[in-house]
Parts: sequence; C-alpha cells; structure tokens
Amino acid sequence: MTVMIGASAPCPSAALRRSGQRVRIGRFAGPAALLLVFLATHQFVLATQTPGAALRHGLATAARVVETLPMTATAERVKLSVERPLSGFSVSIDASGFPAVVGVTLHGLDHQACIDAVAEARRIDGLTVVELKDRGFPAACGERNDMTWRILP
Repeated sequence: MTVMIGASAPCPSAALRRSGQRVRIGRFAGPAALLLVFLATHQFVLATQTPGAALRHGLATAARVVETLPMTATAERVKLSVERPLSGFSVSIDASGFPAVVGVTLHGLDHQACIDAVAEARRIDGLTVVELKDRGFPAACGERNDMTWRILP
C-alpha cells in the first residue's frame, strides 16, 4: 500500500455541494427565463394595440376593480381605483353615483382614436356593464373628443 503525504484526494462531499448549487441555480433559471419572455411579449402586445383595444382593456379592468370595491368605498377611493387601469389616457372620474354608476370621461381623443374606441368599446358586457354614454358616436367624432362611459356594477 502506498500512501502519498501532502496530496489530497478530492472530497466527494465538496463535489456534491458544488453540483447541488448548480442544480439549485438551474432550477430557477428556466422559470425566470419564461417570465422574462412573457413580460416582453405582454409589453409588445400592449405597444401594438390600437387605441380602442387599449381603451377596452382599461375599461374592462376598471369594471372588474369596481366590482371588488365595497359599497361603502369613498368617492376618492373609487376615483383612484378606476384611474389606475386607465393611466395611459387623460381621464376624469365621476364617482358621485357609486355604487350604482361610475362615470369615466376620456379627454382629447383624436378622430381615429374616437372611431376606434366606438368600434372596440361601445359596450362591454360582463358582471359589470360598461357602456358609452353618448349614442351620437362615431358620427360625432371630431378632431378632439371627450367621451364618457358609464360603469354599471
């Protein structure tokens, strides 16, 4: 039997620890990569949406938010909750009729965005209905338009 003094054999437990660290890192790399792809795709879809589709998405989200608010919510809380999903638009909220109705007015929509908004979001049916208040659109679409929707929980 030959014994080597000063030479050390690799420790099997150290190798296992190193490979275990690689496995742990690899376990999170896949889901993290999928999340990044999802977020990038979502941002691309949002960026390529027409104004009407973006408005429909914002109004539908606002309607779902209104559904979840307690009947005793203050007007200020309703306004803040409804403004969030419509943050990309110039908007004013009339929460004085809550919980029966919430008015959402979008300001300064150009002619094409007005026509697109009517085509995409004239009425959104669900547990909470969203409908365009003025029936004169799209004929009434001018150069700059203020349009009001009612959210009816």
